[in-house]
Amino acid sequence: MRNKKIEIEYMPNGETRGRLKISNRLVFSYTSTQNEHGWQNAHYHKHAKETYFILRGKIIIVVKEDGKFKYKELQPGNRMTIPKKIEHNVYVGKNTLFYVSKKSKKDLENDWFSADKLDVFTKEC
Repeated sequence: MRNKKIEIEYMPNGETRGRLKISNRLVFSYTSTQNEHGWQNAHYHKHAKETYFILRGKIIIVVKEDGKFKYKELQPGNRMTIPKKIEHNVYVGKNTLFYVSKKSKKDLENDWFSADKLDVFTKEC
């Protein structure tokens, strides 16, 4: 129980994000928007896999696999798991609420890496 930590952050793009750190290997977060919408920052994780669960609204996830971009729209009740080392970005629609489970066999601290080319590609759309 001592390892648990709760954080709430107001992101520069207007999203509200809350995190529940269960351990150094397991983190749950939620992201909520009202009128805000747009792309987050493209990234990947060397050790963690992420599973997105949609509760309200919609998100579009773009992943880069084998040099190709693949899009998937998720609506309430949908979920998607992104394996470690896969570059991805998320477009968050207005009035959206989703949860993310991030799990790893290694420490999650500092396991977020920018995917600059994917970031440019998605934000130009």
